[in-house]
Amino acid sequence: MHATATPQDYFWLEQPPYDGWIQNAYCVTTVTGLSAIAVITALDATSLETTADFIDLSARAQEQWDGPGAGQVLIAGFRDIPDGTLIVEDNGFLGTIPSLMRPLSLGRDVVSHFANVNALDRLTHWRDGETIVDIEPLTGHEYVPASDSFRAQAGDCGLDLGTTGEGEYEYDAHLRSRVWAIAERLSGIRLTPADLRDGLTLAEVRVPAAW
Repeated sequence: MHATATPQDYFWLEQPPYDGWIQNAYCVTTVTGLSAIAVITALDATSLETTADFIDLSARAQEQWDGPGAGQVLIAGFRDIPDGTLIVEDNGFLGTIPSLMRPLSLGRDVVSHFANVNALDRLTHWRDGETIVDIEPLTGHEYVPASDSFRAQAGDCGLDLGTTGEGEYEYDAHLRSRVWAIAERLSGIRLTPADLRDGLTLAEVRVPAAW
């Protein structure tokens, strides 16, 4: 794990135009060691051959949700980053689907974090087909028992693990920045506003019937 990222590195998420996105419904996934076109191919996605920024992606994703078959096909933005590929979704959840992400992680790392308006969230790390980390950051619930090293890193970023997910919790205004920081520590990939501005290749991905 990488021990340099801090929540302060991601406070830019709490400013327009990203603040509403991360508080309502988003999913961000990083895939090491594969190009964007290779990830699009591996997911059997249909490239829309459109280069977009975050605002364009949000508009297209909303159009998809407002149309027929909402939730069966999702619009995602893909871009090459120095260590692999970034997948960005507005009101999407591809990064949470094990049947898509686990095979993609063979020989590499896949780190995904998701949240929606219903206070559901998930941070997952797959490596070589295995689930290394799987938690709900808001409640601290662990689907996979956290290692001591991850628990220490999470605590350093302000995430409290080990609850059942059924008790009382208090929403932290910096929660998403904390999650992005621990995701960077898992993946070794730092994301910046520039990664969301331009160069996102939009593609349609069909949600598998069985996850």
